[in-house]
Order: sequence, then C-alpha cells, then structure tokens
Amino acid sequence: MAKDFLEKMEEVNQRLDGKPLEYMGGKSLLMPTKPINAGARCIMFNTHLDHRLPLINGEKAILETGYEIRFGDLSSSVTEADADYHVIAKITKFDFSPNHHYYLIVEDKKNKRLDVVERISYHHITESYGYLYNNEYLDSVQVGYRIPKGQIVQKSLAFDEYNNRKEGYNFNVCYLSMDQNMEDSIIISDVAAKKLTAPLIKPVRIMINENDIPLNIYGTEDMYKCIPDIGEDIRDSILIALRKEKKEESIYAQSVERLRKIMMSDEKFTLTGKVIDVNIYCNNPENLDTYYNGQFKMYYDQLQRMSAQIVTTVTRYVANGYSLSYDLQKIFANAKRVMNKDQYMDKRQFSNIVLEVVVLEERELQAGDKISNRYGGKGVLSAIREKKMMPRFGDNEYVDIILNSNGVYGRENPGQLFELSMTHIGTEILKRIASGEFTLKESYDLIIKYLSFVSPEEAQSLKELLDTMDKAEKQFFLESIIMDGAIHISTKPMSEPFSIDQLSEMYKAFPWVKQVEIEVPMEDSTGEIRYVKARRPVVVGKQYTFRLKYKRNNQRIR
Repeated sequence: MAKDFLEKMEEVNQRLDGKPLEYMGGKSLLMPTKPINAGARCIMFNTHLDHRLPLINGEKAILETGYEIRFGDLSSSVTEADADYHVIAKITKFDFSPNHHYYLIVEDKKNKRLDVVERISYHHITESYGYLYNNEYLDSVQVGYRIPKGQIVQKSLAFDEYNNRKEGYNFNVCYLSMDQNMEDSIIISDVAAKKLTAPLIKPVRIMINENDIPLNIYGTEDMYKCIPDIGEDIRDSILIALRKEKKEESIYAQSVERLRKIMMSDEKFTLTGKVIDVNIYCNNPENLDTYYNGQFKMYYDQLQRMSAQIVTTVTRYVANGYSLSYDLQKIFANAKRVMNKDQYMDKRQFSNIVLEVVVLEERELQAGDKISNRYGGKGVLSAIREKKMMPRFGDNEYVDIILNSNGVYGRENPGQLFELSMTHIGTEILKRIASGEFTLKESYDLIIKYLSFVSPEEAQSLKELLDTMDKAEKQFFLESIIMDGAIHISTKPMSEPFSIDQLSEMYKAFPWVKQVEIEVPMEDSTGEIRYVKARRPVVVGKQYTFRLKYKRNNQRIR
C-alpha cells in the first residue's frame, strides 16, 4: 500500500513539474496571500464560497488574485452564444410588460438549428436563494439582429463587464476591542449594511380549489384583483387571501365590501417583497370566467397567447427541416400542451387552479446576519449603527466595519491584516499624489514601487503598459486611478507569497505612511454627539467583505 502511495505521489509530481503552484489551487485561488493563513481557515473559506449571498450591487475587490475572471468564464450563470445566431422572433410572456420576461427564438443558419434564450430577471436555486440576471445585452437585441458566437448574452449580477466576480464590497475596516464585538461579533454602519443588500427569491405555490374565493384585497369596487401584478409590491405582508365558500353565509361573507376585508378564518399567504413572475395552471378553464377569477383569466389568456406564438414560430422551421435545441424542445412541447388544454398534474390531478407566484425581496443586513472576509473570518453582526456613530478619520471619512483583533490570533489568519495594510498604504500613496507634490513620472514611480512589493509581475506589466502611452494618456490614466481612490492589486495567491517581513519593508519604503488618528463618537449629557480622539492611532484600510447565508426561523442552509 505504501508503495502504491509513493508511486501515485511520483505520478502527481511529474504531472505538476514546471507548473505554477496555482495549478492545483481550486476554489482557494480566490484567497489572497493564501500560504500565510492556517489550513483550517482555508478550508473554512472554501465553505464560505458556497454560502455567499449574491448582492444587488456588488463590486470587485481592490486586492485580487487574478483568478476571479476564471470563475466567470466557467460559471453556469453566464450564458454564451455557442454559434452565430440570428434573432427570428421575440415572444413576450406578458403583453402588459413586454420587456420584463420574454423568449428570443434564434436561428443557426449554418447548421439549420433553432435555439432559445429566455430573458428572465432571476434564477431560483433552492429555498429562498438564487440570483438576479444582468440582461443589458438581451434588452438591446431586436428581431433581425445577429448574435455572434462567443457573445455573452446573459449573466448573473455577480460578475462585472469583464466577468470578474463582484459578490462583495470594499469597506473601511479597523480593529478595536469593544463590548459589542467580543469573540466573532461585528459592528457595521447602516450605510455599509445597505450595500450588502441581497436578493431573496421566494416561489409560492397556491392551490385554489373550486370552493375557494380569492379576496379582492388589491382591487377596487370596480376592479377585482387578488394578487399584486408583475412589478408590484406586496401590501401588509399578505400576497393573497382565500375564503371558503359557504352557501349559508354568502349574503354576509360574499358582499362586495366583505370581499375586500380579511376575516380571521380566511387562509392567508404572508411574505414581503415584489412580484416578479406568475405562472398559472388550470384544468377547468371555464371556471376562470367567474367574477372572482378575472385576474387569473388574464394570466391564463397571456399563457395561451404566448404558447400559440411559440408553436406557430417553431413549427414553420421544423417543417423546413430545422432541428431544435434541448431547451427549445422542452418549451415547444409544453406550449403544445397548453394549446391543447391538456390536464396538469400536481402529484395528482387537480380540479381548479394552481398559481405559482415568484416574489423578490431585497433584504438588507440585520443584526444576527453573518458576513465574512476572504480568510475564513466569519462573524455575526451584533450591532448596526448610524454612520455618525462610527469612528471617523482623515477628511471626514468613517469606518464601515469594526472587528476585534483577538479573532485573528485565535484563527491564525493574518491575511486579513495584510490586506488592511496593503490597501491603507496604497490609499495614502494616492492621497500624496493627489496633493500635487509629485511629477507625472514620480507619481508612477511611486505606484510601481508599491506594486513591486505585493506583485512584481503586475509592476512589470504596468511598466510595459506605460511605455506604450503618450503623456496625455498617462495623465488620464493616473487621474482615473486617483478618482477610483485605490491602487488595484492582482497578486497570485501562491506564487507571489507575502510575509510580515515584506510588510515591514513596505512601511520603511514609504516612511510618511502612518497609522491614522481616529475619533470615536460619544453622547454628552445633553444628547448631542461629540467626537473624542482615541488614545492610539490605528490602521484603517479597505477589506473585501461578503455576506453569508443565514439560518433564521428554522430556515435550513444546505
């Protein structure tokens, strides 16, 4: 057995001979300065990657590893055209909101093949988790347009225009010991908490029996409306309410006034958010002609219209010998079933209506939620404070997140402290350059000198890039860096290791970079806020932070 093991190790060594260390990194390639962090925290980080919540508006990290874009290239949430296509039809799901949800039928003339791209705003994964799509390209396409091979037509909001991951945010972080951030507790500002707003996708399945009356809680006396329409918010946390029909109580319970008010005995479906999709399944379409079901009939008619357009469009090409992609085959077959009014099954055949409503909730951070950095430094929010109640520094800047340094010692993941110092030094360099005391050449020399400590390869690439620019281009590029407020770093996580000795040399190379003096807010006897200088200076730098799934109200995390 030992011999087999040695042979396998030798085989692996030969396969990796000459390859960079990153060749066997996997998901951990997203962790900067990986070798200096404890192995247990590297494993923890890999777990955190599976528990990240995508954000509504994330940004890419200032300190990157260079492998963020590789995950975008391979992600299933990025849809790329696999051939040259021509758009032959745009079929909307809802006529009253034509650009919200539609299908593009596309033709591959070379291979006589049809495919489909569904323009949808969300992708649901499990429970209330999923992500939103960036559909900017799809929305620019019209019938007759050409979609070239390799064009990214749709992708998750977790990727930027270059396919770099952007599931977190760069926050001003400092380490202070306080009563509200003991152990792994974290204090965050309300402004930072809003930036970590995440989408929750909530599909709700509602079975409406023949003796159920949907209440008119969203309508008026002249318009019967049971649920919010596409794009509308849920009011008072009630999506829909159903009342059992009782003949003996019909005069009272079914009056126009009573049908707009919820009674204790009514069945209520409660949740918060905005309706982003509606699907309807009906085995008795004649029942939709009742007074109570007018809104449902509208959605059913939309389904019939969409299905007829899909069948008509695709049938014409199939008759001419075109093949269909697997996705289009499914949509085409389902459209024919809808047109034929085939009976639906919901575990068993049902006799009336099944309604599927998808709700989007944009959930801000709350106390008790979890966030983490890229070094396995997970923590629970103990307090969300107003921005003015966070420490301030410099030119009226505020700390976004307060962590406890004791957590670093116990977890043995100093990479988070190195990220803080790297970004702090970079920011101070840009502030010095922005003051105007350096020439254009001296400014770039400072930036290259800084990069040579953290990523010699990036420093060399910048030198080569500058050699191709004229003075105006160099000036414009420098101004864009200053405006961004950070020197972005791409350091290989394993081939370009970083140590405490290198950090010490960086501080020596830029002796004018000091820790910052912070002022902490205090409330005086009159209730006014005043700021008091802290007893010692600290390092305040940018640290990339992302949000984790949470477990609340018996919600399971898989």
